[in-house]
Amino acid sequence: MKKNFLTVTFVTIIIISNILLGQDDSPVTLRIPSGIDIELSGEVEMELVDVEGKGGAGNRETFLKKIETRSPYTRIDKAVLDFKVIYSPTISYRFSLRFNDNGAYADKHYLLYKNNDLRLEIGKNRPAVALKRATEAYPLIGTAYWKGRQYHADLSRTSGIFNYGASLALKRPLDYDDAAEDKSFRMLVYGDSEKVDGQTYEIGLRAGMELGIMRFK
Repeated sequence: MKKNFLTVTFVTIIIISNILLGQDDSPVTLRIPSGIDIELSGEVEMELVDVEGKGGAGNRETFLKKIETRSPYTRIDKAVLDFKVIYSPTISYRFSLRFNDNGAYADKHYLLYKNNDLRLEIGKNRPAVALKRATEAYPLIGTAYWKGRQYHADLSRTSGIFNYGASLALKRPLDYDDAAEDKSFRMLVYGDSEKVDGQTYEIGLRAGMELGIMRFK
């Protein structure tokens, strides 16, 4: 009941914000007396579940008792609420809340220093090797290696056509995660970083070059 209340409250906030902003994608900006700006943005993804369709664990006969209907219905696939605390043009703190079927949790939170071509990130975020995906679902290699979050200090810099960086991070434990949204099968992955006794560290170096539309890393 509490989880549903939080989700409904969050969706209501986003809807009202869209109305006030004329359904603009621009974030809501608040300025407190100290001169610090707080940007608020979010995303709600709805999904149509056609229980009469083919495929997917949610469409199996064993799920009929749970949903008690054969009619298609919609559900909240994911809901994300992002906060950006801007201390200065170069320093900001990013915080992201995520809501899903399992509840609400802090997804990412990190301090970011960005000045021209220099970028320093300290906190919990995706690994530096993560690639931007053009599809809704993660590729298998992405699910295994960079879908999980890690605590790290990452430094990167761009110089002309070259870019390079280094990262110091807490090692992530092995875990299992769904390889697809329909939860049809699970696979072995690197999970989220956890602060445990005997925690070890890892360090990584990277370099790349960009020539127009071609990128080498």
